[in-house]
Amino acid sequence: MQFTLDQAIKNHWRTANELLKENQLEEANEYLDKCLVVLAKATSNKQNELAGVRVELWKERVWYALENNGLLNDA
Repeated sequence: MQFTLDQAIKNHWRTANELLKENQLEEANEYLDKCLVVLAKATSNKQNELAGVRVELWKERVWYALENNGLLNDA
């Protein structure tokens, strides 16, 4: 079964949050990365919304989740 971008963002976001609550940061980071891929595809397709939420708001949510959990790499 192939996921739509709407389904993918909801599933990846839900899983990432569950993993963050369980302090499984490495696995959560993988799902947040998957969210970023979905958001990149949506942006490339010029979509403004995913699952009823603005793409820009999804980007902020993912960014804050990465930042607040220390998952951003210091370059």
